[in-house]
Amino acid sequence: VVSGKDLVDIYEEYGQKLFEQNVRTFLQFKGAVNKGIKNTIEYKPDMFFAYNNGITATASSIERDDNGNITSINNFQIVNGGQTTSAIYAASKVSGLDVSNISVPMKLSVVKDKKSDFVSKVSEYANTQNKVNKSDFFSNSPFHKQMKDYSKRVWAPVCDGSQKRTRWFYERVRGEYLN
Repeated sequence: VVSGKDLVDIYEEYGQKLFEQNVRTFLQFKGAVNKGIKNTIEYKPDMFFAYNNGITATASSIERDDNGNITSINNFQIVNGGQTTSAIYAASKVSGLDVSNISVPMKLSVVKDKKSDFVSKVSEYANTQNKVNKSDFFSNSPFHKQMKDYSKRVWAPVCDGSQKRTRWFYERVRGEYLN
């Protein structure tokens, strides 16, 4: 976990050098995702850790104290989470929002071999996921949960003189029927 204040300090010192292995630069607060990040910082900072996917980073080495806490990160690169980091920085420096209560999840991989394509692969895979449609979010609504429950309790009509009764199948979550 890295604090919002620490991310601001790191960004202040290293700027865009942090994102040399990232696939994008800051997209401002114009899109829905970045507006959502800013709203969380402003109105629900205590929920930032739960609501945000955090950052994926690489380093060539780290140093720890006697308690195992990281004290130094060498060649730190944020390969996924540039929007998160930049949004926290802009919220603090441009909008004047308090980021001291922000906690950001961070996955850090220490990569000893700089010639390896490992960092590129981490960046690629961390920035890849199956598309989530807006309709997918509605699948957890009370309506769909209730319809799923009905489908398990209500018998389907018998067809073609069959004596076998069947139930309905209601696909509440996309892909559920295939599984």
